[in-house]
Parts: sequence; structure tokens; C-alpha cells
Amino acid sequence: MTPFLSLKSLCLNLALACFAISGPAISSQQNTQDSSELALSQLAQDINKSVEHRSEAVRQLGQFSGANALIAIARASRDQHVELRLASIDAVEQWSEVAKWDVVSPLVNDASGEVQAAAGRSLVPLWSKLNSQQQQAIQPAVDHYLRQIQQADDSVATWLEVALVAQYQQRNLTAIKAYQKVLSVEPKTEQAVIQMAETYRVEGSNSKATKTLLSGLEEMPKSGAIAHSLGLSFYREQQLKQAGILLKRAVELSPNNPQFSYVYALFIQQDAPQQAITLLKHAVENSQSPQHLYALCDLYIQQKDPLAKPCLAKLKSSAPASIYQDLQNKYSQSTL
Repeated sequence: MTPFLSLKSLCLNLALACFAISGPAISSQQNTQDSSELALSQLAQDINKSVEHRSEAVRQLGQFSGANALIAIARASRDQHVELRLASIDAVEQWSEVAKWDVVSPLVNDASGEVQAAAGRSLVPLWSKLNSQQQQAIQPAVDHYLRQIQQADDSVATWLEVALVAQYQQRNLTAIKAYQKVLSVEPKTEQAVIQMAETYRVEGSNSKATKTLLSGLEEMPKSGAIAHSLGLSFYREQQLKQAGILLKRAVELSPNNPQFSYVYALFIQQDAPQQAITLLKHAVENSQSPQHLYALCDLYIQQKDPLAKPCLAKLKSSAPASIYQDLQNKYSQSTL
């Protein structure tokens, strides 16, 4: 990741980086997508249109990975209008790490404090992937963001954000204190319970993580997310019976959460393969995730289920070729 690039180099970099997250093109939709992308890119760069409309077009372009989108977003990040520079940061929020860095990193030194703060907030989740020079480059913008939100108010939402930033930067004791402050004000803050437990886990104290989650579940007995996290915590402690009870409870509390169904399916697949298949089918229906589909195909193969073949055909269009081929080879060997 390099801090500053020419417009041409930036667009080339983004074209490569965004392709990795764009997935396979769907031919029946491609013309419509291309048309929408072109229209939005033209609007984003039309100086005769209002800054408000142009900014919204830039944000919407973040869902595309074609050349028109890349050029329009790159130009917006260098535009004289603060609103367009902010919109370019929003547009790349879900992009790959390299692509996001290439667009946002120059903005940590922006003339606008608002843009600096937004750039710092956008890049701090990448902290563990950055080298020391890159971390030093964004630190003033991150500090600016933290000052900005703490001056604005002293709410639970602010302290959650302070804790999250500290967590990204591996300032774990600061994060824990911030989460404790949140829970002292509002004990029923699900995110604070889960993230504080995760911080304890990273610190190597799984017992404190489990205790935090148990307390959280007492406060919020209908929280599927806390039940799920507690199940994983028990699993790490090799308390498998308790882990199974909590992972199952998470699915019951949040039946439409595909990740909860996926994890519980993996947990029970050896002892209850048909129930696991049902859970994985449900997960795939709710997420369309290649990871979930892979697990379903794999379990079909293990069970010599005839649905393995059509499952693999579906996986081929959504998973990386090497991943698909590994599972296809496993299927071929199972049918010998």
C-alpha cells in the first residue's frame, strides 16, 4: 500500500484491487449494471449538477468496479468540494484494503478537518495490516476523529466508538475501560458485551471473556449474538456440552442469522449430519455465501448425497477456482 499515487496509477490499482471483491459477472445483468454505472459516473463528474446530487452519485458508485466508477471516485477524492471528498471515503468503505488505502490515505492530510477525521475513521480498521510508517501517517487523523466525537457528546455511542478504535489499534486496556464505562451506564448494550469479551480473549483471558458473556446473557437472555459468542467461548475452553447448548440457543433466538446456523451445523455435523445439512441449506438461502455453500457441498459429499453434484455446479460459479477444484477432486474420489 503506497501513500500517494497519480490518478492514472490509482485507477489501475483500484481496477485490480476491486476486481478481487467484485465476484463473477452475471451476464444477464451486465448491461444494466454498465448502464447504471455510466449514468452515475457522468452525474458524479457533472459540474453543472448540485454538489449534493454529485456526492450521492459518488457514494452509489462504490458498489461498482468498472473503470467509470473507479475514475469518478478517484476524481471525487481530489475534488475542491469537501462533500465530494467525504463521499469518496464513503464509497470505498466496503472495498478491499489496498483499494481503500489508495483512495483514502492522501486525505489524512486534507485541508478540511472533517475530511481528515473521516479518513482516519475509515483507515483505522486496517491498523493491524499497516506497517509502522503507514500507522504513523494516519495517527494524527485518527486522533482528530477521536477528539471530534468526544467533543460532540459523552453518549454511549461515543464511548462505543472510542472503544472500537482502541481495539483496532490493539490498545486493549483502553478499549476494556471504555466498554466498562458503556456498561456502567447501559448494561443492556449488546455490542459492548461482545466486544469487551473479544478484547479479553485477545489479551489471553478466555475466562474473563466467558464471565463477561455470562453476565451479558443474564442481562439480555434473548440475545442470539451473546449466546453465540458464549458458545464459542465455551468451545475454546473445551466445555463442549455447554458450547453446544449455547450455539443451539443462538440459532433458536436468531433463526435467520446465517452465520449462527453455519457454525452450529459445523459443530454437530459428525453426530447429526442431516440436521447439519438442514441448517446449512438455511444458511445458504439467507446469505448466498460461498463459504456456507462450500460447507454444504462438503457435507453432501461426506454423506454421499446425490445433491452433491448440483451443489458443486452452483459452487463453481461463486467460489475461487482452486477452492472449487479441491472439493470437486474430493467428490470424484468419493464416487470411485
